[in-house]
Amino acid sequence: MEGSTGLTLKLSLDDQSLGVLEDLAANQRCSIDELIMGLVRRAIRNEQKNRKIKTPGYDDAPMDAFLPEGTDPFSPANSSGSGLASSFAEVQTRMRFAGTPSLLREAD
Repeated sequence: MEGSTGLTLKLSLDDQSLGVLEDLAANQRCSIDELIMGLVRRAIRNEQKNRKIKTPGYDDAPMDAFLPEGTDPFSPANSSGSGLASSFAEVQTRMRFAGTPSLLREAD
């Protein structure tokens, strides 16, 4: 490989594990060194995939997390008992008090 650096690994394996590696290498028609390099590369790729920050896709609806539980996001906002703000003033009030415990809120 271009730009690759050699790294010497010392593995201490029991006879059974070494036999399994030899069988796998023979089945894939490669040396044990090539088999281990492939396994290490695959493990690194999988680790990198798992560590990637997943961006929300089109199917995700992050704003639904802010709706009250059981609220249909497609129902009209003026439906009674939906828990949604019905006016801009109510939206402002909710934004102002967001995260504030109810005991510490001042009544308007």
